[in-house]
Amino acid sequence: MSKVIAKQIILLVLCQSFKMITSETEISTENLANNRQGRINPLIIPFWRVYVVPRIPCTTALNQEGICLARSRCNANNGSPVGSCAQRRGVCCIFLRTCGQTSSARVTYFNNPEFPSANKGGTRCTLQINKANANICQIRIDFSEFSLAQPSSVGECGDDFFAVGDTLVPAICGSNSGQHMYVDFNSQCDFLQLTVDTSGNVAFDRRWNMVITQVPCNSTDLAPRGCLQYYTSTSGSVSSFNYGIIIPTMSGTETRQLNDMNYGICIQPASDYCGLEWSSADSSSFSVSGDSVDQLGVPVIGELCDHNFIVIPNPFQNGEAVGADRFCGTSFETTTTKSQPYVLTVVTNYEEGVDVGIRGFHLNFRQMPCRP
Repeated sequence: MSKVIAKQIILLVLCQSFKMITSETEISTENLANNRQGRINPLIIPFWRVYVVPRIPCTTALNQEGICLARSRCNANNGSPVGSCAQRRGVCCIFLRTCGQTSSARVTYFNNPEFPSANKGGTRCTLQINKANANICQIRIDFSEFSLAQPSSVGECGDDFFAVGDTLVPAICGSNSGQHMYVDFNSQCDFLQLTVDTSGNVAFDRRWNMVITQVPCNSTDLAPRGCLQYYTSTSGSVSSFNYGIIIPTMSGTETRQLNDMNYGICIQPASDYCGLEWSSADSSSFSVSGDSVDQLGVPVIGELCDHNFIVIPNPFQNGEAVGADRFCGTSFETTTTKSQPYVLTVVTNYEEGVDVGIRGFHLNFRQMPCRP
């Protein structure tokens, strides 16, 4: 056999081998002489071994979520290789983004350019999230770290704010580490723009580190329509945005309730459970209207809750039906409901003049087992 024919046969085998590899995999090659320990679906080719790197989710030592890729593909997609995967034939590729960038990754990390150091303000930082594919309906934003300037004494985010463009998502500011949001993609648009706007007139150390996860339309993790926050456990706790434990003052910079809110906190009903109980996390963890300095411990229900309140449909207290579904004031009595879907609606407006001391709420929830 001539050398020319031999080379043609080798090229033909190589070509056919690559055709066998689907778009769900990545390729890594090594000289056979330098590696005799491969275990990842090797395709034997004279003098070379081709390894299929499975395109699967991976987790780094810092608990960051990424995708297993060949190092070259990770670099080509502007990813950051952190650790190895697929028996060290691939890298765990994570996607770190900051101001003025875009991402279509399943999981994206969005932080201020100086992170973990602070941002001093005076910047407008945007990130565009593009749909990874046509089967994406939502993103979930987890605020691993979120510290912007506090709102005004009436709860307005006038200096700093975070917002999602062209959506009904309310703007937030202040301290929101540990909170999350679900945001729907507009049916007419394949991207969402996230904006962090900071004032240069306020001396404050800002930090943000968000984890943005794309949620497929057929995923069990998809939040129902109208749910800005969504919990799938049988028990847990929720708090309003910028909730803090210190009672704010008129001139102070403490955390306080944000105004102009209207959103739903949803709890996924669990099988074999037939009701939901809401209770205060502690004796002073509910202050959504009134002055909590002068009126601590005063619960209010019904029509008197006309500007800042939460809504629990068809509520019961102490086994008795409550004649109204609005709750406000500076105290909250344990309340149950059997009305599904389980949604707690949060409403605040601009009339905060007499409510300078309010902090918001921190409530526990517990799904109640069905009785035999």
